[in-house]
Amino acid sequence: SDGNPTQQYAAYGFSKAGMKQLAKSLATECKTAQKEKGASPVGVHTLSPGLVYTELVAAGKDSFGSSGRFFVNTIAELPVDVAADLVPKLRAVAAQGTTAASRAPMAVQFLTPDKLVRKLYARVVEGENRDRFQPEADQKSAADKRIRLQWAPWLEAPAEKFMAAIKASIEEDDRSL
Repeated sequence: SDGNPTQQYAAYGFSKAGMKQLAKSLATECKTAQKEKGASPVGVHTLSPGLVYTELVAAGKDSFGSSGRFFVNTIAELPVDVAADLVPKLRAVAAQGTTAASRAPMAVQFLTPDKLVRKLYARVVEGENRDRFQPEADQKSAADKRIRLQWAPWLEAPAEKFMAAIKASIEEDDRSL
């Protein structure tokens, strides 16, 4: 969750929004325990699969409205596809053993900003994945039109500039861990 309300799924939204803060707090506590008490070094990592089409998401189709279904159809992925991408990444982290690099905070992601932009572009411009998981309104709703208008300036900007801005933002977030 990005901090926006998750009606009927408050615990889900709360848990997602709190992960970043929890990871930062635990990493700080582990470093302090290592320095002050000689505790063994521990790495704190987060796993971010993005929107995975599960029974929980499927059950919410009537709660999301047409704009929510737009995003579910656009960016959600099946669990098997997410696992196929993330499991090798997690195995690579585990293979590092107890090196200093393995203890450095690390975020393992599936839905990266560049993937998100590509998916949104394909959906808005090319109509890809319409009704993929959940039926969207047959006619363009006001929400669909607003979404198209909100993304249009980004899609018209040079992709390299846009991706550079997103990567800079992510790097800034990573430095704050």
